[in-house]
Amino acid sequence: MSETTLSELPDLWPIEVTAPDILTPLMILRHQAGLLRQRTKNLLEAEVRSIGSLTKHAKYDFVIIAPSLDRASVSLFTVEHEKDMVYPAWVSSARVFGIDENGEALNRFAPTQGRFLAILREVFASPDTASIIQSMIARINEARSPASTNATG
Repeated sequence: MSETTLSELPDLWPIEVTAPDILTPLMILRHQAGLLRQRTKNLLEAEVRSIGSLTKHAKYDFVIIAPSLDRASVSLFTVEHEKDMVYPAWVSSARVFGIDENGEALNRFAPTQGRFLAILREVFASPDTASIIQSMIARINEARSPASTNATG
């Protein structure tokens, strides 16, 4: 058997692990929040709120807001990760993933940015998210309609 030289060894590192353009969950959430405003033509916005001051973990709440409805808001999901290690991250949503036997929101595990993006895509494309967004937009449109000011209660 011949010896393998270092120059003959294959590169065993997967590209998705070593890609230089990896972003933190917070950066990704803030970007998606901005896109919601664009997609709804400023009818809705989203905020990424820090939750608590956990010593070893960071936790964020992704909240959809209707500014013209007295800032009515709905929490869509939360993301949690260690402060020093942004991956893995856990995405929790009672609305989209359901709740466990203790009444806690179920979560999805994202060991990498790629999986995190896939989970967010699942949340944003869910029927529950569509219901929330369409309901808020419908309420905004109703409030802006001239017919709504003429309606009697």
